[in-house]
Amino acid sequence: MAQASFGFYVDSGEEKLARIYSKIYMPLNITLDEGSDLNLSEREPCEVDIWSNEYEELGIYSLEEWGDPNAASNPPRRLIPCGTFAANFAEDSNWEENFKQNGTIIFTGSVIEAERINNPKEGDPKWKLLVESFKLSFWLYYYGDSPIEPGYIVNGVAWLHGKLKRAGPKQPD
Repeated sequence: MAQASFGFYVDSGEEKLARIYSKIYMPLNITLDEGSDLNLSEREPCEVDIWSNEYEELGIYSLEEWGDPNAASNPPRRLIPCGTFAANFAEDSNWEENFKQNGTIIFTGSVIEAERINNPKEGDPKWKLLVESFKLSFWLYYYGDSPIEPGYIVNGVAWLHGKLKRAGPKQPD
């Protein structure tokens, strides 16, 4: 579980999101899983397990395929928490009404752990990857067949899910 600071809850219709702040106070939204604490206060320390099994435009590359000779010693780690801000506000005069907070990130990171899932059912992920991106590590459940090893580079768009827990006893009101 990662350490974070709680921000606030967001009801987005069918889902409940939480805004958390990472190590450098970067805002992240995560779609909350069942069993999450739903009564945290602003700035309260929390622990969070973060994962994604929803992604788009995902590329997974060996160091040779990535093409950067420095990637082995200095892996690329980038993260844009695009679900926390409206990217189309310049074109949309009603962006404040139309924008829905979500758990989407654009990221580049390196695979820290790669675990092949034995005998997955049809439609289930085949890999469980621990990806380290900029100030965020999360589990990525990958549906592809290609072999993946630690050190590979992952790049794409993912929707973050998580389980949020209070880091200590409830603070008095």
